[in-house]
Amino acid sequence: MTTDRAVLAARLVSLLDVDDPTASLDRLLALARDTADPASRAVVLTQAARAAGLAGDVERAGGWLDEASAFGDDLEVAVRVALERGRLLRSRGLGDAARPWFERALAPEAGTQVEGVLTGV
Repeated sequence: MTTDRAVLAARLVSLLDVDDPTASLDRLLALARDTADPASRAVVLTQAARAAGLAGDVERAGGWLDEASAFGDDLEVAVRVALERGRLLRSRGLGDAARPWFERALAPEAGTQVEGVLTGV
């Protein structure tokens, strides 16, 4: 994870409050609008998707994950997208469907990106 991404990950931690996903979503979308780097913006969108999923808005969450997936060649984004897709499915009671997404997020090729994602957000 680059220094800029590490700073972004720390900022995301401060913006995401799982006890208040609606307010978190507002903060994350504001950050996404202000983020110029497309891959970093995709990282922020994965967390907006997480907040939307926690708020029960699965459709919007899926849309933001689709948008973030456009940066699939960025390993951190791919790991975060897979993790959030798994979380969305699991939260809907679809554990069997979620498993491949979690496995993809934890795949060996994800390497050190997984550590930053799982410890950061």
